[in-house]
Amino acid sequence: MRNEMKAIVWDGGTWPKGLELRTFPTPKLRPGWVLVRNQAAGICGSDLHYLSGETRHLIPDRNLPAVLGHENAGACCRGTRLGYAVFYVLGGFGATS
Repeated sequence: MRNEMKAIVWDGGTWPKGLELRTFPTPKLRPGWVLVRNQAAGICGSDLHYLSGETRHLIPDRNLPAVLGHENAGACCRGTRLGYAVFYVLGGFGATS
């Protein structure tokens, strides 16, 4: 297992600027947590409004940079539920099958 992961980070700029692919250390798992290898990810409609600049004023600068999107699908690759499918993650919670 690699010790790093990638994410697209938004710095608050208006599309097409403001997005950058970055590498981060893989977090250490806490008891009861799993690591999900994303196989698909999306951003919600609210994120599109932020990117277009329409609702940028609603995001405090202290919350930037940010990784947008909470609509993910993948499989648990580390933790107690190896191989379980994960099809939605919101605020640290998700559904598995």
